Amino acid sequence: MTRLAIYLFKERILDGMTIRKATIEDISVISLLWLEMVKELAPDYNPRRDWWEIMAKKMFSSGLYNLFVAGNEGFILGFIDFFTWPEPATGEIHAVGQHFYCLPAYRKTSIPGKLYKRAINSAKKQNCSYIELCCFENEKPMWIKKGFLPLRSIVRRPICLTQSLQR
Repeated sequence: MTRLAIYLFKERILDGMTIRKATIEDISVISLLWLEMVKELAPDYNPRRDWWEIMAKKMFSSGLYNLFVAGNEGFILGFIDFFTWPEPATGEIHAVGQHFYCLPAYRKTSIPGKLYKRAINSAKKQNCSYIELCCFENEKPMWIKKGFLPLRSIVRRPICLTQSLQR
């Protein structure tokens, strides 16, 4: 494709693009974006798309899961999801971010901002006081620029200990 053809294709997609609440039927398409996100952010991981789809479908019926997509005529190019969670420690309702992904070709458009704003507006309507999320270390500066404050860290280690870890 020529640059002009790519530009025109992107403009056509953006022209009719909407941000909407996802349906359970969208989950299989969203799982393809989720898989791309994992490959991009954590190439050493071994993602299981089938597991993600099962979990997302079960969470979808919980009433606590919020999933939004950006798309046009069946073409989904980004998504954001979060849980609403009554946090006993703070006595507040939190929006706990799970995933936020947009295809690379659309990241410098208005789509990521519109997805994020839709999620924030939804969280506000659900009386959430805070939004929190987990991110990779290399993403932290971006979120800090958006007003997030580092609060906790996630640490992990394999459960099956090797001899070097047992010392």
